Amino acid sequence: MSAPPQPLTAKERDLLVLVARGLSNANIARKLNLSEQTVKSHLQHIGTKLGARRRAAMVRAACAAGALAPKPPRGPAPVLTLEERFLLRRAGNGASLREISRELCVSYGTAKARARDLCSTLRAVNLPQAVGHASGWGLLSAD
Repeated sequence: MSAPPQPLTAKERDLLVLVARGLSNANIARKLNLSEQTVKSHLQHIGTKLGARRRAAMVRAACAAGALAPKPPRGPAPVLTLEERFLLRRAGNGASLREISRELCVSYGTAKARARDLCSTLRAVNLPQAVGHASGWGLLSAD
């Protein structure tokens, strides 16, 4: 049995909220009045605590642990195809687009285009925000 995840500090939760909103490290640094290196350091600590290496996986792990409750855009949840659900689930589990492209048997460029389309469908600017929106709509709860 694995140990329960360590709780996030208030600063780490604030930073993760901004990651879930799709902000870059530079924008997070400006918003929280931190250096970009400090943001990177916080992200490493968050990743260690949540057992996640990639931003989308951090958002999904935090949502699953109840440490983050992102609000999706207004309106009904979009209906996703099986491929879109797969891509979203794999990104939320920490897979890179290269890994996802291999699993889908498509080129990296095609996987990137499909991720971009998925983000558009979920009204997100990037995959971490897409994972946050999907979690808020309950699209990942059954996965």
